[in-house]
This record gives sequence, C-alpha cells and structure tokens, in this order.
Amino acid sequence: MALLLLWTWVSGCATLSPGPRRGNFAPLFLYSEDEEREGKAIDILGPFFTYRKDQEEKHLAFRPLFYREKKAQYTLLDYLYPLGRYQRTDREVESYFIPLYLTRRDLTEKEAEKRSGGSFWLSGGKRPRENPMEAFSLSMET
Repeated sequence: MALLLLWTWVSGCATLSPGPRRGNFAPLFLYSEDEEREGKAIDILGPFFTYRKDQEEKHLAFRPLFYREKKAQYTLLDYLYPLGRYQRTDREVESYFIPLYLTRRDLTEKEAEKRSGGSFWLSGGKRPRENPMEAFSLSMET
C-alpha cells in the first residue's frame, strides 16, 4: 500500500522533472508555478480554496462563500454565490445582494446625472412620487 501511495505521488509530482515547479497531492493540495507568465496557483481541497496570480490577473476563492477576480480594468467579487455580486469595469459599477438591493452606476456619465439602484422590497427614492403605489416597485432612479 505504501509503495502504491509513493508511486502515485512520484508520478503526479512534476517537481522531479525539469520545467515549472509543481506539487500535486490532488485533491488535497495542488501547487504550480508558471515561469512564462510569472505566476503561481494553489488549490486546496479541490475547488474550495483557490489562489492564482500572474502579471495580468489575480484570483482568490473560498467557495461558495467568496470569490474575487482582479484584472487591470475589471474587478469581480462574488459573495454567498449566487446571492451577492460586485462588478466594476472602467465604464460601470454593478452590485447586488438578492433580495436586499441592486445598484448600477455608469462611470462615464457626469456626477450630476442619474444613477439607478434600489431595493428589491421598497423603492425609497429621493424624488417625489407621482403614484403612491410606486413605493412598492422593484427599482428606483435618484
């Protein structure tokens, strides 16, 4: 049995051969380095904990509670997937947590222009309402 475990480790562990460093104890632990992209990746307990970083992007995950992806012009944050999300690009910011809120803001517009957002339960905007039943709508504009 011990010989079988040793052979499995030796055949899966790429650190014994030339090239990028790898440590493979799947599904418990996986570590690898990519010299081309100057990055590294770590996976623990299969897909539950993940960390990846290179010159272009960075990922961090504690699934299903938390996931973060960051690139030069893009940020994504998922929490309590699929209920919550924050997403930011160079043009727009969008955020929601079902069933509590939803917001979206266009970053290319001037500050004085409209932003949209709201509650999944009540509107609660700052502008006067023309229709009293509008308070029960699912979105608002301020």
